[in-house]
Amino acid sequence: MKVINSKEVADWKRGRLTETALEIAKRHLGMAISQPELRLMPYVHYCLVNRMPLDPNKLNTMERDILADWRERGWFAGGASGIEITRELYTAICEIMWETYVHPLNRLESAA
Repeated sequence: MKVINSKEVADWKRGRLTETALEIAKRHLGMAISQPELRLMPYVHYCLVNRMPLDPNKLNTMERDILADWRERGWFAGGASGIEITRELYTAICEIMWETYVHPLNRLESAA
């Protein structure tokens, strides 16, 4: 198990689109993501795992456009009545959120 040092934590900025996050998106989705897509992912994840519909009052025009794009790509369905996403999008969201919102605040990493 590796413990991340305090310098790495101090230099890290939460919610920043990193090269690693872009690589994760390309691996799972076949394309890079934008900063607005990254910022939308935690809300979509929260609604999904809590079986809550998206609140249209919490989405701006850009976020609605992102969801429309995901819908066209076949990754996303639903909205104010509840949502569904593909396993590929879910996996991408989880790994990208780990990289951009959790890591390295979670100071323990697996040995692998």
